[in-house]
Amino acid sequence: MATIRRLVKFLLLIVALLLVIAYLLPRRTEVARWLTMQAPPSVVFSRLNTFQGFNEYSPWYDLDPQAKYAWSGPLRGVGARMTWDSNNAKVGHGSQEIIASEPSRRVVTRLDLGSGGRSDATWLIEPVENGSKVRWMLTVDAGMNPIVRWFGLFLDRMVGPDFAKGLARLKIVVERDASKVATSSAAIEVLDMAAMDIAYLSTQAENTPDKAKISAEFARAYAVIGAFLAANKLQMSGAPMATTRTFDKKVWVFDPAIPVSGAADALTRAAKAGGAVRIGKSFAGKAVRAVHVGPYATLEQTYGEIQSYLHEHGLNAGDPPWEQYINDPGNTPQDKLVTYVFWPIKTP
Repeated sequence: MATIRRLVKFLLLIVALLLVIAYLLPRRTEVARWLTMQAPPSVVFSRLNTFQGFNEYSPWYDLDPQAKYAWSGPLRGVGARMTWDSNNAKVGHGSQEIIASEPSRRVVTRLDLGSGGRSDATWLIEPVENGSKVRWMLTVDAGMNPIVRWFGLFLDRMVGPDFAKGLARLKIVVERDASKVATSSAAIEVLDMAAMDIAYLSTQAENTPDKAKISAEFARAYAVIGAFLAANKLQMSGAPMATTRTFDKKVWVFDPAIPVSGAADALTRAAKAGGAVRIGKSFAGKAVRAVHVGPYATLEQTYGEIQSYLHEHGLNAGDPPWEQYINDPGNTPQDKLVTYVFWPIKTP
């Protein structure tokens, strides 16, 4: 019996000692890796400022390619969120959300693993000659939890290799993106936009890798709007447009639109006609316009350049942005396609 009591006292002493040592350990632990990439900061930022395509460079995706992913919130920037659900214990369940975003410089995400705790990860982008230096950091605040403080001693060797792997994959992705971007940046200027009468249709399309279903839905929507214009004696007065409402891996919800003109009474009748096509007004006020030349697949780069422009000029972006397609993709080479990208400026 005395032996058991001594053993219990010894174990309690060990536990007490471990607790004391735990509170002498750092409360905050940081893991960081960096890599230089031959891609401009705007290209890197456009990848990191959204969770669309995250699995192309995620170091954990291969652990369970069958895991279920879902996206919510805005397409890019603060509030964009991704969740996952896997039966693989190494992947588990959790979410990531962008909580801070500084164009072409910094993106901060909050990782929530439920019972596994929360932590913040930061991407820092530094311009260097011929590219960017990208740093990926994870910061864990153990608070008063002694177990997490001990865990912090092993965090670097547990997470560091994954960060290095993710950076290596990101390098491949952004350097590929950069190779698709024209050498000259999109021409950007601030315009005072006047409202236009538009006929628009709210719709959606499945987001497939080859974008075939999106293209087909665009064609169908514009055909419906065209028939509506003919039935209501309205004339097309500008290039087709599209405003994105939501966009995720599975579906794109958007409003194809055509600027219209016609007699006032024809516009009034059309507005009352009902049906899927409606008459409305385009945005009026100050907006940034970027002229994108090249394939639609590289538009994300132009969005990144617009965000950098807004940041550099002390402007705040409003919502939602929209695109205007100046020439017909059916008879225009991909590298000659011209797209105007508009982003409203939020007034104080």
